[in-house]
Amino acid sequence: MDQTLKCLISWIAPILCFTADEAWLAYTGNEDDSIHLHEYMAVETSWHDENLAGRWAQIRDIRSHVTTALEAARNDNKIGGSLSADVRIELPKTQCELFDGLDAAALFITSTAELNASDTDQIAVHVRRSEGGKCARCWKFVTSIPADADDQICSRCHDVVS
Repeated sequence: MDQTLKCLISWIAPILCFTADEAWLAYTGNEDDSIHLHEYMAVETSWHDENLAGRWAQIRDIRSHVTTALEAARNDNKIGGSLSADVRIELPKTQCELFDGLDAAALFITSTAELNASDTDQIAVHVRRSEGGKCARCWKFVTSIPADADDQICSRCHDVVS
């Protein structure tokens, strides 16, 4: 955790200057030291996982297909923002398996995402407007909320708030 904290603080230093400096002061307790006087912390080679990096490269590639389809649907006035969309993606089975244990809708920033294995090697993305109403907390569209309601929250948010 110590190495992770050092890396994180050094990486955010150029962007969040004051926050990084305050975090470094809290970490070191030395007012004469600044994170801006140090070089980026080197990442340990044991942290490199080529399989994980390859998996996420493929997921990012699929996500780019989804965002392209969302933008086209937005330009055609089929949807407003991406959270007003339900997406259905047809992928080769091996690519569907990349999403095991992941919330695809959260990765695509859509209300729902359905992944279907197909027999082709092509990625097909189908976008439609979500049904139901908008959750006042997470802004996802869910069928359990009436379309005209503006102050209700979905069951997931209800569990979080409770």
